[in-house]
Amino acid sequence: NLSVNANNKIIIVQEGGLPPLISLLSSSDDKIQEQAAGTLRNLAVNDENKVKIVQEGALSHLVQLLRSQHDPVLIQAAGCVLACHDLSDGGLVTAVAEMAIGGLLGATLDLAAVPFEPTGGMPPSVRDLAIAFGESPGRFVCEIPAAGEQAFAVAMADVPWAVVGCVIERPILEIMTTAGEAIRLAVAELTAAWRGPHALEENA
Repeated sequence: NLSVNANNKIIIVQEGGLPPLISLLSSSDDKIQEQAAGTLRNLAVNDENKVKIVQEGALSHLVQLLRSQHDPVLIQAAGCVLACHDLSDGGLVTAVAEMAIGGLLGATLDLAAVPFEPTGGMPPSVRDLAIAFGESPGRFVCEIPAAGEQAFAVAMADVPWAVVGCVIERPILEIMTTAGEAIRLAVAELTAAWRGPHALEENA
């Protein structure tokens, strides 16, 4: 695969390779979709290429591929979206915390922005817990470049979705409750908790 080479990553884009690659994402052949998404994933390692890939309109096609029934296509498409995490193991806050730990960055999260249908008479505190840690199937949190928000919105027009936060450089996870209360957790503390009690003792 020529796109693995660092110099080729630049040359392929400079020579107009993105439009034909993006068109292949709409192929009816799963193997072609997989190869096209994988090549874009390799090209996206270069930061300038990430911006150009979004500008060329690839993001909406890649989001559509996240619904593919073909696992290799899903894997490659998810690699082109900056990050994608399902919420079936710990819910939204757990998923975002794991993404922050893996990326060594922080994030903001607004629970009031999350699509949610509460049952009648649910107290605010219980509602926040359900939004933050609910594990209902078929839910994902995706990280996308800011330039790709409009394309993402178009691709997700027929399903409930929302912008629920953003990535920040400061290694803090800031959660805003539905009542407007801010809860701040250092990513270092989250990392220690994730590693286990011994790590917590070492950082004490």
